[in-house]
Amino acid sequence: VVAAMPVKKVRFASPPVLSPMSHDELDDYEAAEAAARAAYDDDETAAMTARDDDDDDDDDDDDDDAEPAPKAELGSVAALCLIALSAFGFSAQALIVKFLTRSDPVPPMEIVFFRGCFQFAGCCCLLGLYPPMCRAPSRWFGDSCVEMKWLGLRGLVGFGGIAFSCQGVSLLGIAEVPGVQTSTPVLAAIYARVLLGEPWLRLEQCAAVVASIGVALQFGGHQHHVDGSDHAAGLAFALAGAASAGGVYVLVRYLGTVVKVDWPILMLYQACGQMLLAFPAHVALRGGAIRTAFSQRSVLLLLACGAMGFLSQILMTRGMQRVKSASASIARLSGLPWSFLFQAVFTSDPVRGRTVAGALIVVASMGFVVHAARLKSTAPRAKVLVELPTYAKVRADDDDEYCGDSED
Repeated sequence: VVAAMPVKKVRFASPPVLSPMSHDELDDYEAAEAAARAAYDDDETAAMTARDDDDDDDDDDDDDDAEPAPKAELGSVAALCLIALSAFGFSAQALIVKFLTRSDPVPPMEIVFFRGCFQFAGCCCLLGLYPPMCRAPSRWFGDSCVEMKWLGLRGLVGFGGIAFSCQGVSLLGIAEVPGVQTSTPVLAAIYARVLLGEPWLRLEQCAAVVASIGVALQFGGHQHHVDGSDHAAGLAFALAGAASAGGVYVLVRYLGTVVKVDWPILMLYQACGQMLLAFPAHVALRGGAIRTAFSQRSVLLLLACGAMGFLSQILMTRGMQRVKSASASIARLSGLPWSFLFQAVFTSDPVRGRTVAGALIVVASMGFVVHAARLKSTAPRAKVLVELPTYAKVRADDDDEYCGDSED
């Protein structure tokens, strides 16, 4: 079945009516008009034939050049599994830090320095060798001064989260630090309210109160020292690490509206912060003499700590890019049971009832945060009214194609 083609009206030039025309002149004009019409019809027929041939060629090319459908991206279930694996990795990293600071002790800030060196080397390999992320070395640290400024701030705040956590693990059991740092999303909601002006829902306010009770419960009931260090100081470091991590969450959210860079560049700045600030922090915290000689066991543990931290950071970053923050927060809680298990099996630190109760209370506060996040994500968005352009009315004969010349 051949589709009917739209009929295009053609208006030819009328003869100039200046004086009466003779029969011969009239016959010449009618012959010229008939020739013009025939030439126009021939041109239209040739153009339609050419279009049909082009359409057939395009169809053939589409069939020949048909590519396989792109692979489906990472699903939400797989992304949650990545986040759960990263939570396990961070718990294992805390256990390695505990080994390093207990037997053949290595200062915590030196551990942070070596971890940063390993992460720096890994990011350079990704940016230099991995094709999807590959770029010139001159662009590894950003393409503008604005990017460098904000990424440098992200590296500074991120250093606090890692450094304070390692310092807290050296003073506490490895389960107490993640128990306190579970309050990070609660602190992030407060930062977002103060710094970004985001709404702070009643549920989030309740979560802050409940989390504060859980953290305060862990501060009480310890009148002794743990390995010569005050238990309250260790919890303070853990809480400072949670505050820094909450700042990173808000800063990364803000960076999404200012600069957009590949995630290895973010991790590269984080690694630079660890390498540059570790030793000044060691001196500020009075960490004692800097070790320059390490046993073979310590070297292997340092390498394992760097590898575990780097891989866990990648899994966390890739997973959180594909799921909502509420679901990611729940998946991150899966690392807390591993921390209690590692402390009970591999260390001599007892698992105390107050620590378990405080951690459970903080985890319960996360329920308010998750529900509030879902309310924010499902809130009806304001309708955007789009004003469509208006066009002037067109006369019936304006679309006619004019052939020939006329003189008005």
